[in-house]
Amino acid sequence: MKPTVYMKRLITRFLALFLPVCLLGCVKNIYDPTDKIPGDGDNPFAGVTIPADFEWKTYHKVRLIIEPYDTYEGEYDYLIEVFDGDPDEEGTELLATSTCNLTNPFNKSIVYPKGYSNRVYIRQTDPLGRTDVRSATLEPDSEQQAFAFDASADDEEGEGTPEDQYPSRNPVYTYTQVVEDAFPQYGDFDFNDVVIGLRLEPVSAGAYVEKLLLDIEIRALGANKRTGAYVHLPSVDLEDIKQCILRNREVTSEQASTPVYTITDDVHELFQFQGTLINTLDSMPYLPSIKRHMEITFKPGKVTDFTIDDLDFFTVTIHHEGEKLRNEIHLRHFTYTEKGVHYQYHSKENCVWAILIPGRFTYTYEHTFIAQAYPELQKWITGNDSYALWYKNYKEEKVYLKEK
Repeated sequence: MKPTVYMKRLITRFLALFLPVCLLGCVKNIYDPTDKIPGDGDNPFAGVTIPADFEWKTYHKVRLIIEPYDTYEGEYDYLIEVFDGDPDEEGTELLATSTCNLTNPFNKSIVYPKGYSNRVYIRQTDPLGRTDVRSATLEPDSEQQAFAFDASADDEEGEGTPEDQYPSRNPVYTYTQVVEDAFPQYGDFDFNDVVIGLRLEPVSAGAYVEKLLLDIEIRALGANKRTGAYVHLPSVDLEDIKQCILRNREVTSEQASTPVYTITDDVHELFQFQGTLINTLDSMPYLPSIKRHMEITFKPGKVTDFTIDDLDFFTVTIHHEGEKLRNEIHLRHFTYTEKGVHYQYHSKENCVWAILIPGRFTYTYEHTFIAQAYPELQKWITGNDSYALWYKNYKEEKVYLKEK
């Protein structure tokens, strides 16, 4: 697509505004030099060299800034929707949505799985309800990317009274988080010690996020250690939370600068099961998953953006008597909370203890090294994105298939 004068004006405006911020963000280290480094014992990935800058993320994140073709000069709100395919085709996923106008452009993070097309479709709905769809190719993991609508493809004059446009649907993120609970030691790396399904839906209120709808499904526990589960929103200030509802009851955050909510302090207890391993062995009875629904409401006009990349779901191993700080297990790109032991969440060899995977992941059988079940994983973690969809190709004899 050839840049227009309109687009060049947009690019210049936003580069001047956001580039200094982006450059600062690129050099920030989320860990403190004094943080403990995990990784004692035998490393199951010892035969693979994992680049130091490999983030273990199974998705791309792009900051997309869109300016509508605003003939009303900011008087009315336009609706922008970003899809992973043609919005008129069945099965197309909504990646982001927001209202905007000439003075307040669309400014959202676009998150989509690695290994899929970088092409998106952007639909603009104007104050008369007319739509214009354009396609664009995203630059994976770019700090910002600008796009501008020029004159509508349909030049017919609209009829009716112009009015603000509002989102009618929200993006939905469905992922599985798998955890190795041997942290901070290397374990068997079967990554089935805690298997959690996550469904996140940020509910739009125009240009802002009104609330988060979070469905949590605890599917398996291949862990001997008693485990707690928590939700942390590190990109949100605690004072910007209006209310949090869990299982139809209002709950409060821990005393922290950013909100941290307890899902359970003992996951095993939720199953009311005397054994230690749940849904990881064929010889054990299958137990239905445990489901929890959470609604987090923000104060109006406080949160402009929220994706799965902003959700820090973490687990902890239960405190031993006399311990003050808890042993937290986070994804690689998050840090400990104010109650956590000060660890970084990757080893010197850049191994991790938690992985977030798109969709409903078929997890490994008990004591099965995850790379034996998913051979392409070891190729992906060398930095080869040709194997970004490693989680779709498994050996049936190495995974748990008893789940109903």
